[in-house]
Amino acid sequence: MKQLIYPVVILFLFNCGNADAQNAGKIIQKGNEYYKKHQYDEALKEYSKINEGDPLSETARYNYANTLYRLRRKDEALKTFRQLSEISKDTSFLSELSYNEGVVLSSEGNLEESIGAYEQALIFDPQDQQARENLQKALLELKKKNQASKQKQPQQKPKINPKDASKKLKQLEQKEKQVQQRVQKERSVDSVSKAKDW
Repeated sequence: MKQLIYPVVILFLFNCGNADAQNAGKIIQKGNEYYKKHQYDEALKEYSKINEGDPLSETARYNYANTLYRLRRKDEALKTFRQLSEISKDTSFLSELSYNEGVVLSSEGNLEESIGAYEQALIFDPQDQQARENLQKALLELKKKNQASKQKQPQQKPKINPKDASKKLKQLEQKEKQVQQRVQKERSVDSVSKAKDW
């Protein structure tokens, strides 16, 4: 599955008149440089310098969460992505947050929750091909996992009723179909493609 989205790069810094915004932008830029060099501890220190009230706070926290993931502090990264999701109103940003939640959850083997996160990313941005691909991969992986567990334990009484597991899998597949139908419907209405701002 695809890796996390890279930290947000601030390109508008030098056009800003606000000295605090320029300072915050420089901090984020420096953190991004450390991130690109795989110096994640240093990047984390830079991103954490920005105060929560700063206009660039969301960007810094998003980059901070991506860095936590790289440092294998997945629970903290997931918590930060979720906190940002609660306060943001930007659908593009919410799509990226949901996508990254899906990546973290998939990497932890939590397929059902990752499927939900990818579906949420597609609701916010139906054009997100990477989220769609990861959703399909997670659905296939869950299906294989369920089939493998059926084959390994034919004599033991399963913890989950096979009918319930099959029903749950069918519900997940139906959800995917609904998301795909919604996306197709929206594509026909909105033929203008949106580019993701990395």
